[in-house]
Amino acid sequence: MKAKNDIQSFLGKIKDFVRLLLDYKKTVIVFVLLGCALGVAASFMSKRTYSSKLSFILDDDKGQSALTSLANTFLIGSSNSSGLFNISGMIDYLQTRTVVEKALLTPVKSSKQSYAQLYIENGGLKDFAKEHKLVYKVNEPREKFSREKDSLLGVIFKELEKEIKIEQPNIESSIISIKMKSQSELFSKEFPEALLDVAAEDYTKTKTSKIAKNVNTMQHQADSVRNELNRALMSAAVKSDDVFGLNPAFNSRRVPSTKSQIDVQANTAILTELVKNLEISKLDLLNQTPLIQIIDRPILPLENKKMGKVKGFVIGGVLAFILVSVLLIVLKNLKTEEKK
Repeated sequence: MKAKNDIQSFLGKIKDFVRLLLDYKKTVIVFVLLGCALGVAASFMSKRTYSSKLSFILDDDKGQSALTSLANTFLIGSSNSSGLFNISGMIDYLQTRTVVEKALLTPVKSSKQSYAQLYIENGGLKDFAKEHKLVYKVNEPREKFSREKDSLLGVIFKELEKEIKIEQPNIESSIISIKMKSQSELFSKEFPEALLDVAAEDYTKTKTSKIAKNVNTMQHQADSVRNELNRALMSAAVKSDDVFGLNPAFNSRRVPSTKSQIDVQANTAILTELVKNLEISKLDLLNQTPLIQIIDRPILPLENKKMGKVKGFVIGGVLAFILVSVLLIVLKNLKTEEKK
């Protein structure tokens, strides 16, 4: 019985709503037509956007899964790792302001301008940049930026936050994708790869910095010992010449030659051990250095979208109808309350 009453009540509200629309049908029609006109106008003013997608994977010779290897080499751990970083951390890092802005100041492959300058010239920030005479040169030192220049770069970053999407499409897959959309076809095509290059370089330095220092230290030590060995060999040769044909009874005269031989043997043993450790460290450095492999990059022409006139007409009309309906209902309720 209650359900039947609820249905009747709902149908009654629909009838009241239809009656309200009919009472103000001219107003509704005017609003809808105005909305349709605004929708069509918006379709003419809307900018065409270009979408791209870059997919990458880390080439791993250890036989690990690519994502696990990528995480390990970048000090971020795997998704099952108890380390400080994980795959989500790496994806977040690709979207940090430091990495994005650093990539914005790198050169566009097909020209000498920076990606920041390319973005400005193809977006809605061109007038502001021109008014304040802001130009972003390639690899320009960030510490020399003016307040306005720093602020505009921050605005670009905020816009890119909405235009860049980095994700792992399938949690069981080893592929990570960078999706991009902008008003510049060239920017959408090339910037994802520039962003990946910057992030990979920074992660590589972070991961291999300690091992690289060890390699450099051992290389310096090996070079020093090698120089000492060369001097010891020369000294031993000279001392041997001094005692050549010497009476065996003069043993004290042979001591310098013997000491030189001992120095040669000691330096040889030290150098052998250093070279062995150096080669092991070099292999470790090579093993820890990540290799990013792009498996799917954007190809021109890119997919592009622009709101059509029919779509603008329909959307504008629907939004206008909803708006006028809400206004009419509110006005009706206000009149009802006043009568009470």
